[in-house]
Amino acid sequence: MSISVVSDTAIERGNIKAASDLPSISPALTYTTGAVPSFATFNIRGIGSYVYRIGIQPAVSVVVDGVPLARTAEFAGELGDIERVEVLSGPQGTLYGRNATGGVINIVRKAPTNMLEGYVAGELIAGKQGDIETLVKGVINAPITDGIRLRLFGYHRRNSDYIKNYAEGAEDAGKHQVYGFQGKLAIDLGSDLDLMISGDYLHDNSEMGSASVIVPLQAYQLPTVPDIASRQIALLGEAYRDPFGIATFQPYTNGQETGGGVADLTWRAGQGLIIKSLTSYRKAALDAVAPLFFQSVLDPMNFPYASPRTPAFNDSGKTRITRWHYFTQELRAEYSSDLVDVTVGVYHTNLKETEFGENATFLSAEGRGRAFVTLIGTPTGADAAFPYYYSNPITHTSDRNKVFAGFTDITFHPVAGLDMFVGYRRSREKLSFTYKRDAFSNLPVRFNSNFSQTTWAPTIPFQSSFDFGGTKSETQWAGRAGLSYELMPRSRAYATVSRGYVGSGVDQGNAPRTISTMPLDPNNSFIRPSISKNYEIGFKTEFFDRRLRLNVALFKTDTKDVQVTALIPNTNTNIVQNAGNIRAKGLELNFDAQPLEALNISGGFSYLDAKIRNLSQRCYPNQVNEPGARPCVGGQQSVDGSAAVNSPKYKGNVAATYTIAMPGQPFDLYLRGDFQYRSKAWFQLDHDPLATQDGYGVLNLTVGLITHDENFDIRLFINNLTDKYYCNNMVNGTVFRQGCQSSPIGAQRRLGVAIKAGF
Repeated sequence: MSISVVSDTAIERGNIKAASDLPSISPALTYTTGAVPSFATFNIRGIGSYVYRIGIQPAVSVVVDGVPLARTAEFAGELGDIERVEVLSGPQGTLYGRNATGGVINIVRKAPTNMLEGYVAGELIAGKQGDIETLVKGVINAPITDGIRLRLFGYHRRNSDYIKNYAEGAEDAGKHQVYGFQGKLAIDLGSDLDLMISGDYLHDNSEMGSASVIVPLQAYQLPTVPDIASRQIALLGEAYRDPFGIATFQPYTNGQETGGGVADLTWRAGQGLIIKSLTSYRKAALDAVAPLFFQSVLDPMNFPYASPRTPAFNDSGKTRITRWHYFTQELRAEYSSDLVDVTVGVYHTNLKETEFGENATFLSAEGRGRAFVTLIGTPTGADAAFPYYYSNPITHTSDRNKVFAGFTDITFHPVAGLDMFVGYRRSREKLSFTYKRDAFSNLPVRFNSNFSQTTWAPTIPFQSSFDFGGTKSETQWAGRAGLSYELMPRSRAYATVSRGYVGSGVDQGNAPRTISTMPLDPNNSFIRPSISKNYEIGFKTEFFDRRLRLNVALFKTDTKDVQVTALIPNTNTNIVQNAGNIRAKGLELNFDAQPLEALNISGGFSYLDAKIRNLSQRCYPNQVNEPGARPCVGGQQSVDGSAAVNSPKYKGNVAATYTIAMPGQPFDLYLRGDFQYRSKAWFQLDHDPLATQDGYGVLNLTVGLITHDENFDIRLFINNLTDKYYCNNMVNGTVFRQGCQSSPIGAQRRLGVAIKAGF
């Protein structure tokens, strides 16, 4: 298989701290941020998630110590005390289960040893925006008895504001604080029986923000509507021109707590047979204040499109509250001999998610457009007596997903140098959901008449309510087959075909489907599985007495029934549904070279041609007037042949470390440089040119001193030496024009010092 592996040393010296840094280690991997942590997603070979809410499973599986995580957001903390990170490209459903159509990120944490050892480390980083980041972390590894060993790791990372708030009297944004711990307890229950108990906890608070420009769709379509965009640009002033600027009294704020534990029982039964049990339980809580728009009606800016600062129907003050918890159990047997290697097992998971959401908005008649006032009717429409429209969908949703699976993977060695392998996994899944929505839709309101400024809610009953649910069961399968052959010593070619799937989902955003083309029916809310088929050939070799390792892979992947937020034909309604396919083909290359004893160079390159097929989307704003744009007919466009989301055609990374031995001194000197490049990428299915990131490269430099016993290490580093600005998620829509959803802290030059002392 195509795989990128990075060691703990490379992670540390490459300043890889969090999940968002992982794309720098693999040319096949990209990462997309979001307004809230649950929106974050990985993408491998053009395959990733296109829906960011509960009820829809990710397309790239993140596995930590053998346990697949339910959500990418669960691994957003410090990447400390890691033994290695593996990125496996292409469908991996046989051994890693569903939700691995794009691939797998396999993270292995360090296990306890029999030595008393540990370290403490700290970092201080200063950014060009005036921000300061600090990191303190430490490890202790201790043998308790001859058969019991303990390893504990803790960390605390914090950065100050780096996003300037131009709103008068408002605080700057960008603060981020994350802390947590992880621990492992190894117990020798017998000469052939081991138990590893692991646990971890993460607490994460962050702020995000950008200078949004609210532009109602009517401002493009109806020339009689006031020029809202230019008015707000004038109000935003410097914030609009500053990528690290906002002008808001309410930035996005997020709080997150995740944690769990796993019991890993291993029995070496003899004669090449190992039997393993993996039992885990995890839970997560995410809270967010994420208003759709950033000005309040009572703010001095007094813009005609606004959002209240405080949720009306939730005492916690949060606009989104997400919870999930799940249990997993895996039993497997592994047998190895000269003729055959066999893995066989069973797997079960039981996941429950809940979410509360509220996004209230005020719109003046001017903000909506006079034509819309006429359309919905008068005299009940907004006027001097009732100057605003109020809309607020309040949703309470939940889902439960139970999975039972059996799997096997067999590799035959019929003759020397030849391996033939086949794997199969069959899963039975049961998905159920409940959905409750109470809503106000374009309700004309007047403060202290039919609307209370104390509760920020109308004083009349909801205009509409829905409360229902449904259940669906299905059987799916994943598999792989192929062979590899040793062409010459330390040179091997392989060919493989594999199938994977993302399990069925449910549209928890618009579950009622009340529009005429989708009558009220719980069954209409379920989303079919997304199926991927992958064909791959590759070559792995070592040259010059293993001083050069080279891995090359050619692949083609067809993904059917992609789960996306897409436009229903002949309507202006977006819902979650199966809409379109993706065909991805390309090349991946990874290498590790040591041309000199003191010089190590490693890196990778990918060429990716990932195209969308059979998908219609809403036209992006101003598309009808955009030169060279695709035809926009009736507000709709075909995006067939367009690039997949966040899938740059070219992506590469290279890192070089040169060590200068100093025998007469207590330390050696090392120099390191790494460079990552990615070409242009689109972030929206409608391919709005304002929601793209042009190609860019980031250069990092490090110089360090390390003692001969490696117990003390000090390094100075410059990240993003050329001060290259970039964004991990560009957004533009029919309701508001935002640009970068939140400028990453790394999109600026940053200088730092790191010290590590061990014993």
